[in-house]
Amino acid sequence: MSKTVFIFIVVIALLAAALLVFNFLQKTDPPNKLSSLGYDVEIKDVTFRGYESQNISFEKDKEKVLMQTVSNVAENKSSEVVAELTAKVVDAQNDITIFDPYQEQQVTVSVPEELKPLKKETIINGQTVDYYLIHANVIFSMMVYSEAEVKYRGLFSAYFCENNNTAHKLEIYYPAEEEFDEEKALNLFSSLYCSR
Repeated sequence: MSKTVFIFIVVIALLAAALLVFNFLQKTDPPNKLSSLGYDVEIKDVTFRGYESQNISFEKDKEKVLMQTVSNVAENKSSEVVAELTAKVVDAQNDITIFDPYQEQQVTVSVPEELKPLKKETIINGQTVDYYLIHANVIFSMMVYSEAEVKYRGLFSAYFCENNNTAHKLEIYYPAEEEFDEEKALNLFSSLYCSR
């Protein structure tokens, strides 16, 4: 009888170990998810305003995905962090004043209306999520002042995931010479939203 109980316990322990290994191998974090889809993934550990953070870049064919994750953000600080992550969109929507040395005076410049980020929203997992359709130059800056400067079109979003207290900035880029497929970008956005 005790031999049967011992074998039963060993079998249960082996099944539990197999389940743990299976769960470990089935990670759903963005780097593993996109790596399994054939993307080249590069991760850099950085800090952001005193928080642990990662800059993650994914590339496949001509598609580029840039993601920044900011970990351990207190829920009462989440809106501040998300606002800071959204700063480059806000900058592209506002006029800036610079000193022009050729004219020896201050000059105000702005991104043309048709190239400014366009705010939209979608529903992911029952939540309304804001995103922007964007234009960017060769260094992924949204400060583009003519159509000739536009090298990428894409999608931008910054959001907070309560399930793991992590803020995210997500930028998905496609070459400007190709037709931008908003639905494809939204599908990728949906698959990455709060998945880590």
